[in-house]
Amino acid sequence: MSTHFKPISISLLLLWIGLLSSCQHSVKHWRTKADKAYAAANYQEAASAYQQVLKLDSTQTEARFFWAVCEQMQQQYLPAIQNLNKVLKQDPEAYKAALNRGHCHYALRDYPSAMADYELVLSIKPGYGLALNPLAHMQFYLGDTVNACQTLDEAIDAVAGREVDPALLKACENR
Repeated sequence: MSTHFKPISISLLLLWIGLLSSCQHSVKHWRTKADKAYAAANYQEAASAYQQVLKLDSTQTEARFFWAVCEQMQQQYLPAIQNLNKVLKQDPEAYKAALNRGHCHYALRDYPSAMADYELVLSIKPGYGLALNPLAHMQFYLGDTVNACQTLDEAIDAVAGREVDPALLKACENR
C-alpha cells in the first residue's frame, strides 16, 4: 500500500514546489516594482506594491518598513505607526523603524511618544545622530533645556553639525 502513495506524494511535492517557486517569483516581481516606485518617489504606487508583497509573504519585514515610510511620506501617520509597530514586533532591533515612528509621532505633535521613540533608537544604536537631533528638540519643547543642550552637543559630534537646527543651537549658546 505504501508504494501506491509514493507517486501521489511525489506529485504533491512537485506541485507544492512549483507553487512555492511561482509565489517567490511573484514576491520578487512586486518587490522590484515597489522598490522602483519608491526610488522614483512615487509613494502611492510603491505602497500598493509593498502591500502586494506582504499579501504573498507577511514575513517581509523590510517591505513592511518601506510601506510604512510610503505612508509617512504621504502624511498618513497613524497607518505608518501601525506598520512600524509591526516591524518592531518582528524585529525589536529595527532602529530605523523606531526613528521613523518617532518622526510620525512628532508630526502628530505627540512629543512624549516621539521622545520615547528617539530614546529607543539610542538604546539600540547609541550615538545615532539622526535620533539625537530630534531628541534634543523634544527635550527642549518639553522644557528640559539642560538635557536638550547636552543632547544637541552629542548630535553635533555625531553628524558633524550638518543637520543641527540653528535656532536650537543659538538657544543653547545663550544659556
